Amino acid sequence: MKKILYILLSCFLFVIVVILLYFGYFKYQEYTSYQKIDNFIGQTKEIPQEEILLVKDIYPLSNKYETYFSKDITTKKDFENWKKEITKTGKFYNGNLVPKDYIPTLEDCELIYSFIYAVENYGFKKRLSFNYIISGTSENSKKVIKENFAYPDIPFDYPEE
Repeated sequence: MKKILYILLSCFLFVIVVILLYFGYFKYQEYTSYQKIDNFIGQTKEIPQEEILLVKDIYPLSNKYETYFSKDITTKKDFENWKKEITKTGKFYNGNLVPKDYIPTLEDCELIYSFIYAVENYGFKKRLSFNYIISGTSENSKKVIKENFAYPDIPFDYPEE
């Protein structure tokens, strides 16, 4: 009886240790994602550090295969240009009308630079990527990026036009 109890207790402890290691691994990835994204933003010479405005700090998104850690920023110039554009046209970039008593806020800015650190859930692949985002949609047209963003020359893979 003691032998069976010992085996069951050992199995239970083994499962607990495996679960703790699994969650510890992802907590570690979350911690390193903060460093990797901030280092990448710091090394991006195209955007001066004093121009950066934080829209949304690092937040996790997950699906079955990968966990993403994303940080969204804009710049002072982009924020000012966005405010001028929505005031001039009376519409947001997504087509919605701007309310008459609307006061633009940083969280509502539709011109976003998004930095993403992706970690594979069942493997060890990791990648850092960057996207220009207009009104919640990733933009990859050089022409549209150059027309709308103050710093359109951050290197990333443009698709063929």
